[in-house]
Amino acid sequence: MKHIFPIGLMALLAIGCTSINPAISTQKVNLPEAAAPISIAQSTSSPNPAARRQTPQARNVYRSARFKLGFRYPNGYVVDSSQENLQPKPGESLQGTINIWKDADYQAIKSQSFEGGEYPPNISISVHSNAEQLSLSQWRDRLSIGTNNSRTATVAGQEALAYKSDGLYGFDNIVLATPDGRSVIHLSRGYIDPSDPSIQAFEQIVLSFRVR
Repeated sequence: MKHIFPIGLMALLAIGCTSINPAISTQKVNLPEAAAPISIAQSTSSPNPAARRQTPQARNVYRSARFKLGFRYPNGYVVDSSQENLQPKPGESLQGTINIWKDADYQAIKSQSFEGGEYPPNISISVHSNAEQLSLSQWRDRLSIGTNNSRTATVAGQEALAYKSDGLYGFDNIVLATPDGRSVIHLSRGYIDPSDPSIQAFEQIVLSFRVR
């Protein structure tokens, strides 16, 4: 019997994190009304390689005009839209990627002072064309290796599939289709330690995520 787990994200992405208490929610996820001024990072249809940085007092919102999606993210993180408006390569499904970095990691990469052969793990949101009308489970198998603990959920009012995967780092993943079914969105959090504070950032992004 197939079980659907509406997203209380800490339960959803605690796939393997025993310290997280699974909360259940059946409501559609929307960005709440702001009680205080919001600093908005806004993308346009034109390529913009500059990362969006917010003041410590700001409540941060990112909106993508191209992909018609938006989300909140916490202080201490930077949204890098430099790969959002890339021209898709022939025969490839990837339409663009929005990267969310810890501020310290982003600054180290930008200044070329990052130590290590690989970039540190981050949070990313990738949009893929779904011209073949593949199912979410087919997208899971196409996008990730070593997948496990797959379960259904609800994100932004859409049916989604959440799962863990392995690679260079460990990953928490969510895939969901856009309302028109023409694209699939892949949200991913890479980590070395599953309990890294980035899990709270990922939770905020997913719980506030919206797409139209």
